[in-house]
Amino acid sequence: DASNGLHSFQLSFGSLYLEKFSKKNESIFF
Repeated sequence: DASNGLHSFQLSFGSLYLEKFSKKNESIFF
């Protein structure tokens, strides 16, 4: 299923992005 593959890709990419983003900007958010 193409939409399922895209969704899982977005989830994995989003989690990686949020992890790096929160590490760079933890003083802003926390």
